[in-house]
Amino acid sequence: MVVLPVSGYAQISFDFESGNADGWVFPLEGRWDIDPGNSLSGVYSLHHCYDNPESGYDIASFPVFGLKPGCGESVWEFRIMHAYNPSSINNWGFCLLSSNATGIVKPGTGSEAYFVGVNLKDSDDTLRLWKEYGGSLSEVVVSNLNWEDSIG
Repeated sequence: MVVLPVSGYAQISFDFESGNADGWVFPLEGRWDIDPGNSLSGVYSLHHCYDNPESGYDIASFPVFGLKPGCGESVWEFRIMHAYNPSSINNWGFCLLSSNATGIVKPGTGSEAYFVGVNLKDSDDTLRLWKEYGGSLSEVVVSNLNWEDSIG
């Protein structure tokens, strides 16, 4: 009997250079756009194009089914820009993974999720990794990066 070790490798890559967002979920129409204005790299970038008149959430997501991060290393690489100074009411974040498969993922929904963001709960402008469990956010990693001072 011969037993061979087997490993798998999968990669999801999306750069928006096609000018479309096939596979992405945008629950609220007219809030996200892909165009060449202020591209982070290449020609096209996804950007938030709606000026919220009041506090709220605008969500863009890319569902990936069958991901099992506990089975090995998971790596996320991306470029992000937030053009406004953060504050207690002007905050932002993104979800790395969630147990909610509907595409509507935000803190406080009761799903199990990991978020990276600035001022999701506090207002000291530091970049943090958060875990949500049972509707409660807890800090996993607090970086030394002050978004307003370092990124601007």
